[in-house]
Amino acid sequence: MWHQTGRPAALRLRFSPDSRTLLDYGPYGLWGFDTLTGRQLYSVAGSNNYHVLATTVGSERAVTVDFTTLIVFDDLATGRVLRSIPDEGETRALSLAGDGRFAVAGVREWQVRVWDLDTGRLLRTLEGHPDTVRTAALSEDGRRLVSGDCHGTVRGWELSSIEFTREPKPGWESRR
Repeated sequence: MWHQTGRPAALRLRFSPDSRTLLDYGPYGLWGFDTLTGRQLYSVAGSNNYHVLATTVGSERAVTVDFTTLIVFDDLATGRVLRSIPDEGETRALSLAGDGRFAVAGVREWQVRVWDLDTGRLLRTLEGHPDTVRTAALSEDGRRLVSGDCHGTVRGWELSSIEFTREPKPGWESRR
């Protein structure tokens, strides 16, 4: 086995979907390490803000965010960045569709935003939470979304299609 020292504290760790890359992320950035050797493969500097990372089993794509910018990785083994998407929403939660084409972001403004990662376009803004959205889960097929906020509200959304061609309709809501 191997170990690393002399770096900022590891705040969050996650394996890539193929388990070949260890992702270490937090307020100072994101680092990718070879899981067999411990060799650092790449790093992406952060802005000393809250960091969230989302990956999906069906793709090598990943998204990380540091409050104001979504960074879309096309390949976790190399750290290749597909694009950076500016977003002033202070993202607190991320989830990816199974194929990695779409992401949902829960933001401080009590909203959930649906992004097309291939184009970088904001597709929809879903409203209805009474507080900051802190968690979001997108079903593997991208048709269902569940989001939760700091107020204890959990909302379910039926997304019409993976292309998001129609307005999504609120499904259900639960309060704790």
